[in-house]
Amino acid sequence: MSLNLDYFREFTVLSDTLNYWEAADRLYLNQSTLSKHIIALEKEIGYPLFTRSTRHVSLTAYGQALLPYARSISQAQVDYSAELCRVFDRDNGVLTIGCIPAMPQYRLTELILDFDREYSGSYRTKVAEGDTSDLTKDLISRTCELAFVRDLTSKQNETSSFDEQFVRIPYVTDRLVAVMSVRHRLAGETSLSLKDLKNEHFCFIKENSSLYDLSRRLCLDAGFMPDIVFDSHRIDSILEMVTNSDCVALLPGRHATFPYSTAPSDGVPFAAIPLEPEVCTSVSLCYMKDIPHSDASRAFVDFFRKRMGDEAKKAEIPNGTESPQ
Repeated sequence: MSLNLDYFREFTVLSDTLNYWEAADRLYLNQSTLSKHIIALEKEIGYPLFTRSTRHVSLTAYGQALLPYARSISQAQVDYSAELCRVFDRDNGVLTIGCIPAMPQYRLTELILDFDREYSGSYRTKVAEGDTSDLTKDLISRTCELAFVRDLTSKQNETSSFDEQFVRIPYVTDRLVAVMSVRHRLAGETSLSLKDLKNEHFCFIKENSSLYDLSRRLCLDAGFMPDIVFDSHRIDSILEMVTNSDCVALLPGRHATFPYSTAPSDGVPFAAIPLEPEVCTSVSLCYMKDIPHSDASRAFVDFFRKRMGDEAKKAEIPNGTESPQ
């Protein structure tokens, strides 16, 4: 069968939306192209997959029967493409490192560029930015070998199941702060409890992110449901919102800094007030346990240990470079 496997992914997206315009938009295609691909798939399969009218699109019984297999084919295509890229990168000294957002605030950009300069000609890095939960999945799937992730455990002595799968080398600890306009009635406080904020409007990091879940849980533990009026994956958007409204954001302290070398000439327009009792999060360099790693990965871990000195806990990384099967 000489069918383009991408057609199965397009079929699953159309099955999810049952709308050609929305499916085409998700797939970055025009509707005419998507329609031609679906017709080609139906012709190759030999059965009608959709019933169509001017107002309605629905799966036929044949489409419903094909759907789970199409999803499997689409996922397999993603998986083998990722695996081939991983093998290519490994064989060519390319190391993919996952990083949480706010790289400048944590000086991760500087760290990675210093590694690139020191190992120029031997290895080079690619950076994939994402939330901790996404980066964890990337480590498991081997999409990246190393990742700087955030430990969001609010209880300092709580054992995380994360450590059962991953090696964690501590990098930096950050304290959660309440961020608000300098004009806010609480802006002059030296510390705040969550209970002090229960009647406030909140700006949170994007819903379904780890920081969103942590902030919401902390508010619930303090006895109230937060009134979230804005959420965004962009730190600058959150800082702009709190600066120009009466909203409060809960952020790691280093996020509440300007990413530039100097603040505005008229002063920083927001206040960052530590929470009491203290809530700390830590950023660590992490990788999967008990699997072989590439030479580039082990070189970066060695570089990182030397850079961190006594601050980095000793951790063993498995020896040996994987060979193609």
